[in-house]
Amino acid sequence: MSEAVATRESGGVFAGFAGLARALSALRAPFAMAGLTILALWLPQQVREVYRVLAQPVAAQPSTLQWQWVLAAVSLGLLAIVLWQASREIAHLASADQSLDRQPVAKAVLDWAPRLFATAPFVGVALGTWYSFLPSKRTDDDGVPAVLLPIFKDAGALQAALATQAMLACAAALAVFVVITLFERIFLRIGPARQLTETKARKLSLINNWFLFPLVGVVSMVAFALYPDILPQYFGVIPIFALWVTIVTVLACAGTRFHDVSGIPVITIAVLAVFLFQFAGWSDNHKFRHSDTATVKRPALDEAFADWIASRKDAAAYQGKTYPIYIVAAQGGGIYAAYRTAKILARLQDLCPNFAQHVFAISSVSGGSLGAGIFSALVQRKPGNVEPQACKQAYGDAPGPLESETQKLLSDDYLSPLVWSGLFPDFVQRFLPVPIYAWDRAVTLEKSFETAWKTHIGGDNPFARSFFALCGPGSTKCPREDAAAPALFLNTTNVETGAQMVLSPTWLGQAYILGTGVIEDFHRKSAVIKDIPLSTAIGLSARFPWILPVGWYEFTIPPPLGTNEKPQNRRLTFVDGGYSEGSGAATAENLAQYLVKYAEFNPQAMRGLKIAPKIIMIGGSYEPVDQFYQTEAYRRSYDEATAPLEALLRAWGSRSTTVAIEAGLDRTAGPYTARLVQFDNEYIPLPLGWQIGTLSRKYLDLFTGRPQNCVRRPAGDVGDDEARGALAVINSNDCMVREVIEDLQPGPATSGTR
Repeated sequence: MSEAVATRESGGVFAGFAGLARALSALRAPFAMAGLTILALWLPQQVREVYRVLAQPVAAQPSTLQWQWVLAAVSLGLLAIVLWQASREIAHLASADQSLDRQPVAKAVLDWAPRLFATAPFVGVALGTWYSFLPSKRTDDDGVPAVLLPIFKDAGALQAALATQAMLACAAALAVFVVITLFERIFLRIGPARQLTETKARKLSLINNWFLFPLVGVVSMVAFALYPDILPQYFGVIPIFALWVTIVTVLACAGTRFHDVSGIPVITIAVLAVFLFQFAGWSDNHKFRHSDTATVKRPALDEAFADWIASRKDAAAYQGKTYPIYIVAAQGGGIYAAYRTAKILARLQDLCPNFAQHVFAISSVSGGSLGAGIFSALVQRKPGNVEPQACKQAYGDAPGPLESETQKLLSDDYLSPLVWSGLFPDFVQRFLPVPIYAWDRAVTLEKSFETAWKTHIGGDNPFARSFFALCGPGSTKCPREDAAAPALFLNTTNVETGAQMVLSPTWLGQAYILGTGVIEDFHRKSAVIKDIPLSTAIGLSARFPWILPVGWYEFTIPPPLGTNEKPQNRRLTFVDGGYSEGSGAATAENLAQYLVKYAEFNPQAMRGLKIAPKIIMIGGSYEPVDQFYQTEAYRRSYDEATAPLEALLRAWGSRSTTVAIEAGLDRTAGPYTARLVQFDNEYIPLPLGWQIGTLSRKYLDLFTGRPQNCVRRPAGDVGDDEARGALAVINSNDCMVREVIEDLQPGPATSGTR
């Protein structure tokens, strides 16, 4: 090869790379938005339940398409058109301005990229639906135990619907690509042999788009702001996301085009402004809702317990015996944790009318806090501290009244309002140097809780009222003899210290005095605090990363008396309680230790009652080491950049499980005991999120407990290993409910003495 030829070929290669770089630079905005669309519709755990929810009605009624499924498909189609239209316009203008038509590689990219970008919405849905598939073993009904057979059948139908949905998405992506290619070739005359500047590609007026799509966004924000729960739930997550991508794509394309023409990097300036406003605190609108004037004086923990134990109307039936006292630990996990916590507690209450008046407290985290709040709000509506009543010995064919109300409250779509708020008002807030607190997406989620109660229950709305108004231990809003709802001990994590802090209706300073374990009080310095709504208190415990923001408040610490020191202005910032410990078991154990020690030091306050608190730990079955050995073997090399973050996230998740498991193993006897109530999250994995489908609810119902099915022995040799594991957990939960029934039947002896 001659030197001249080699030089020419080398120059051709470099020219090709240069053309590719210039073409991609021109298309950088639609390229980035197409990639973001694929990733957002593919990878987040929350989106998997969205696809299952969309597929489920089709699985139940194959001849009927749910309207939300149609809305999702139409919105994705419109987004595909916008991605193509915007990128085609940019390609046409860039070709004219930079003479990119003369570079073959650049010409090929400008010809084909808009068609490929248009397929992004359906490619993302196809990948996301594929990732939403259930484990293959869950759809083979060979040798399936009878109790699991309905789940197998429903899972098989859902799997078929998901497969169909994935194939339709792939077909739609291919159809979009082919139709656009033919349209451009036939009507716009765009092809390899024709320069873009010579085609009939009609320009998309940037001026029109600049006004049209932001106008659509503003109108949408106004409409959704008027109906922040109803409209997002009507449209669903995917149309909301598609609308956001449409608006941002057009604005980003306009911004890059403006930069190419004028040299002013408006997008870079906007991004830098976002970081500046954020680091300066100017755009931080995540101050959680609380009263600036109304204050609450909380009783000390020992006072609250003394009043509570003295007011129990069934205490006489337990004289000389162990009085059952329950402390519930509710693990986090989004909506499935809320559903599971509320369902178990509601079923126990329906079976045993005295159950709630024996639950002193619920220590909860994240989604478990929502379930705990729902249970407490429901049981306080009528007098629940009553004389001894017999428990039902068996669970019937249908849920009881409290359990039915729980199902209604937790069947709502809490994800769509959150996504709308995060992508629109809270997103716009990032570009404003003045905080608008009503635009906080956490507030939208909290108001969704309030709306659910208003829609399904009606009447006085406890979620919109004060957290301290619940009629339970420590409440100053109702007579102590009426207190039947448990006290909520909501676990959060403090950003400034990294410590877990507990928001409760009592002042927790005595935990230090008795030395029974550290329970850091949310308002450590004072028993007199500002009032907050119940929905906000629950939301503070559930701010898991990126989905929900931090929540903060500012306060002033007065100087010590007799000094000339100035008052101290302080801020405390809170995130999900699971950052520190996600099961709620650690706080529950500290509470149990405190009650035991208090009873020992204050026998006169116990009125002859003996106590041995029982901790009921409601959680999942994620056991990381066992899961590692049970999954398919593979070797993965961790790089130095991602390994620390990976280890941090894994340790965070595993601690939530190990704390509860260790407590259940260590506390089988003694002054207090702990019992773990799990569900098998390996048999049918449930993703985190704020929307739950029919199959997930049915699956969780299996683990809610049926006392008549308790056989007090492990599951037999049926099914595969995972089926046996699920059966063992189901039976264990059945026996837990049976034990509570035995506890609450006063007689010669109760299981509380075991």
